[in-house]
Amino acid sequence: MADNLLDKASILLTPTAYNDGSMLSVKPENGDGDFTFSRGSAATRVNAQGLVENVQIISSELVSNGDFSQGGQDWDLGTDVIVGDGFVKMDDSAALQGVQQTGVVTNGSLCRVTFTVQNYINGIVNLRHPLNENVSANGTYTFTGNANDTKLLIRGNDTTNDFEVTNISVKEVTDDTDLPRIDYTDGCGSWLLEPQSTNLILNSENLSDSSWQKSNSTIVSNSTISPSGYLNSDLLQENSSNSTHYCREILTVTSGVEYTLSFFAKKKDYDYIQYSRTVDGSSYANFNIANGTLGNNSGGDILNHQIEDYGNGWYRCIANITTSSTSTGLGITLLQSDVTSRYESYLGDGTSGTYIWGAQLENLSYATSYIPTEGATSTRLQDIANNSGNSTLINSTEGVLYAEIAALADDGSTRVIQLSDGTNSNRIFIGYWTGSNNIRFALTSGGVIQTFQGSTSYDILNLNKIAFKFKENDFALWINGVEAVTDTSGITFPIGTLSQLDFDSNLSAYFYGKAKAVAVFKEALTDAQLQSLTTI
Repeated sequence: MADNLLDKASILLTPTAYNDGSMLSVKPENGDGDFTFSRGSAATRVNAQGLVENVQIISSELVSNGDFSQGGQDWDLGTDVIVGDGFVKMDDSAALQGVQQTGVVTNGSLCRVTFTVQNYINGIVNLRHPLNENVSANGTYTFTGNANDTKLLIRGNDTTNDFEVTNISVKEVTDDTDLPRIDYTDGCGSWLLEPQSTNLILNSENLSDSSWQKSNSTIVSNSTISPSGYLNSDLLQENSSNSTHYCREILTVTSGVEYTLSFFAKKKDYDYIQYSRTVDGSSYANFNIANGTLGNNSGGDILNHQIEDYGNGWYRCIANITTSSTSTGLGITLLQSDVTSRYESYLGDGTSGTYIWGAQLENLSYATSYIPTEGATSTRLQDIANNSGNSTLINSTEGVLYAEIAALADDGSTRVIQLSDGTNSNRIFIGYWTGSNNIRFALTSGGVIQTFQGSTSYDILNLNKIAFKFKENDFALWINGVEAVTDTSGITFPIGTLSQLDFDSNLSAYFYGKAKAVAVFKEALTDAQLQSLTTI
C-alpha cells in the first residue's frame, strides 16, 4: 500500500537518475520536481558493485575489436605478432612488437585502459600508449591516467616474451564536479549529501612515499586489489627485527580539536591492525580485520572507534580522536594479537604484513566518503540540492512532507528538508535538530511559529521513514509506522504561498545524510495512510 501511496505524491524523489547539475525526480515527469545540484569538486561513492569510485562520466568504448573476435581487423599488427581465436599472442620473436590502434583518445585526457593477460609464461607486457605501464603475470588489469598519446599500443617489452592479450578496452573519463551521488555503502542506493571536508593525509594510497615514515617495516606497492577494484593497495610488511613495526605520517593539527582518522585494511597474515598515536600521546585503537569487530583501545583522547565492512575482506577502520599538541603522528601498526598497549614488539619474519589503502584524516567528528590525495591535501566541497517544485505542486493549506532518511552522525547539528516560499518566514521542515537523536518538525507562517516539536526516541543513524502532516489545527509527526507527536493548534498558509522544496533551510541548515525517498503530498493523508507510508 505504501508504494501506491507514493503514486499520490505530487513530487517524488528516489535514488534513480541524475544529470550533471541535477537530481531528477520520479514525479512530475516534466522536470518541475528536479533538484538543482552543485558541489564544485570531485567526490567518491560506493557503487552498486560495492567499489569505491569517483563519480564520473565514462565515454563509450573507444577500441574496435578489443576482444579480437574478428581476428586482426582494425588493428595494426607488429612483425611476428600472432592473432589467435579471440586473443593476440606475442612470443620471443616479437620483442618491442605489438598491436596498435591510432586516434583512439585525446592526448592529455583522463582515460581508463583495461586488458587481460592470459597464458603468461615469460616477458613484460608493456602498455606503451596512451599510458605507460608494465605487468608480468596473468590477470585483468585496469589503469587510469592522463593519455600520453592519441594511440593505443600494447607490446612485448622483452626478448623472452610468451603471453597472450585480449579484452582490450579504452574509455575517456570525466571526473565531473557537479554529479550527484547515489551511494550503496549499505547495500541499497541512497542519495548521499555531505559537508565540505579535507583529507589532511598527504598520500592516501601511496604509503611508499617519503611522507610516510617506516619503522621496521617496508611497503610493497600494488600488492592486491583495493576497495576501488584496482591493483593499487599496499602491503605494510614487517622486517625481521624484534621490535615494533609500523608506518606513520606526522601532520600539523590544532590542539584540542576533534579529528577522525580512517583507513582501509585487509588481512594477509594477522587478525589485528592498530591505529597508534606516535608523537603527542600513547593512545591506540585496535581493529579485528578477520571478523570485523573492535579490539582494545586506550580511551582518553580516543573518543571512539568503529569498523565498517566493505566486502572482499576489506574493512574501514575509523578512530575519533582529539589532539594534545599541534603535531601528531598517525601510525598504522602491525599486531600479532589484541594488545592492551600502543604498539606490539615482536620478532618479525620479514614477509608477513597487512594490506592498507585509503588513509584519511578529517577535521570532523565522523568519517565521510573517501577523498584521495596524491602529495597534497585535498578538499571535497559540500553537496547542495534545492529548487525543486513550484506552487502548483505544493498545497499551502494542507499536505504531507515525507522523507526516508539517515543522518551521517548524531552530532547535534541542525539539518533539514524544507518546503518554503524562499524565505524562513513561511516554511515547513522535517529533519534533525540540536541534541542527540532529535527528529523535529516545524511550521512557520507569516514569521510566527505555529508548531515546533519532535521526538528523541529514534536512532537517526538508521534509515527512518518520517512524515509530517500539516492542516489547520491538525499537525502530526509519524515515524516508522507510529504517530510520534501531534499538535491541534495552529494555522497553515494562504493558497499559493509555498513554492519550493530544498535539502536545506534557504541556504543554511543543509541536510547532510542519506535519502532514499522524499515526497510531497497535496492533501493531509489519513492516519491509516500515514501508518502505511511510514512503516518500515
